[in-house]
Amino acid sequence: HSEPLTVPFAKGFRDKGIKEFTWKLHLPARENETWIGLVKAGFGDFDDALEIDGVAIAPARYLEALIARNIARNKERIPEQESHEIHFAIGEGLAAGKRTRVRSTVVVEPEPFYAGYTDAATSINASVGAQLLLQNEPIPGVWGPEEYYDVAQYFGALETRHFRMELHSEPLEDG
Repeated sequence: HSEPLTVPFAKGFRDKGIKEFTWKLHLPARENETWIGLVKAGFGDFDDALEIDGVAIAPARYLEALIARNIARNKERIPEQESHEIHFAIGEGLAAGKRTRVRSTVVVEPEPFYAGYTDAATSINASVGAQLLLQNEPIPGVWGPEEYYDVAQYFGALETRHFRMELHSEPLEDG
């Protein structure tokens, strides 16, 4: 993900004095162990082709084909996917000259609208953002989304797509 790299350079964030930006992804323990095992087995070497019987193939392409074959052979035994996602952000800074903390959450639970998605909060968010970006004239440079398009319009677009959003702001004690 590009967020940890691009956010510190984005004009809207840099000019606001952002000193720290952390991005975390949490996967279930079994899934994380599986990914670690695949990387240790060599599937993380995307550009280092493996030669089998005189044919070069990238490890990731092999894994993709193997998984696709397994899905096709066992389709009737594969349970329906239920995607649950939480995007959570905390920001502290000045609002109207007062120290303030803002907490934001976007929660996605199983919903017929998301049929076919396993990462609705990520992929649909990106799609909405891209659509809003394309509605505006291009601006050179790196910009935070809130500088490029109307945030209320963005939130409205997410609500029409059945995302549950919460935004809480609280003053902080000085000291």
